Amino acid sequence: MELTARLTSIRHSTPTVKTFTFFVSRGFTFLPGQWIDLWIEPPDEEPLIGGFTLVSSPSQSEYMELAIKGTGGGRAASFMHNKAKLGDLFHVEGPSGTFYFKEGMANSIVLIAGGIGINPFMSMIRYINDTNLDIKTTLIYSAKTPMELLFRQELEAIQRRNGRLRCYFTVSSPNAEPWTGNVGRIDETLLGTALPSKKSLVYVCGPPGMPTQIAEKLKGLGVGEQDILYEEWW
Repeated sequence: MELTARLTSIRHSTPTVKTFTFFVSRGFTFLPGQWIDLWIEPPDEEPLIGGFTLVSSPSQSEYMELAIKGTGGGRAASFMHNKAKLGDLFHVEGPSGTFYFKEGMANSIVLIAGGIGINPFMSMIRYINDTNLDIKTTLIYSAKTPMELLFRQELEAIQRRNGRLRCYFTVSSPNAEPWTGNVGRIDETLLGTALPSKKSLVYVCGPPGMPTQIAEKLKGLGVGEQDILYEEWW
């Protein structure tokens, strides 16, 4: 699918991530967890293409939302952080990707995220909540500091309203920030505490190395390899 998207909102979500909302001219159909190619055509410069995961829910078809980290994401991410303006038009191609959730795949899912790897899971959680699906959803989410826990306030608000969602947060370097939650990387202890059932469908997304390491820990806890889906972001 090819379409045009107009940038309608830019907001700082964490010290390193901005969230961009776009109006989509003729609606957009995708599965939660998928990504798009965003074509950027700066004046007097070569076009840029950025592949970004959608964080919005498919139930909001007139809008799409991207959460983009400003560093480590290449020239397209840098342009969005430093030069994109409200009203800018972008060419979009997609959706793409097989790392997604749709109704009927499972009645219980576990979403394990590291850093910006929360993005596909935010789309899944928003979709499940928006459509009131009877799916038990467990999120295990690790970031460097409390301020880098992207969408934390929204996730906690959804958890308060929706008893089918349970969130576990952990940070590796709380520093001087107020924090009374888990400290450290996602390990066997946290996984063993949070996993609702070894029969859940488990998704893992994070920086290189993290998903495969977590997959091995899950298998050690008795989760079948066929029930583990993982994706690495670069």
